[in-house]
Amino acid sequence: MTLFWVALAWLAGIAAGRLVRQPGFAWLLLAALAVGLAVFFQRDRRLRLPLVCTVLFGLGGARSVLSLPTFDVGLVSTYNDRGKVG
Repeated sequence: MTLFWVALAWLAGIAAGRLVRQPGFAWLLLAALAVGLAVFFQRDRRLRLPLVCTVLFGLGGARSVLSLPTFDVGLVSTYNDRGKVG
């Protein structure tokens, strides 16, 4: 059952990264904060799964945002599907 929640957190992070549009460092900051809390509360078994899910949620959001292409006006592919030429 743990794998289900971990995978669901990862997928929810990817979906949230597409919807919320925060910068990648914000998602990584969320994951780092959750890792810090997991280290601080490492003996509390009740917090272990929620913190791991929060880490994966943040990493999924960062993965989603950082995988989006950046468009450079110098590249011809930037102008694909932009209408008629000239």
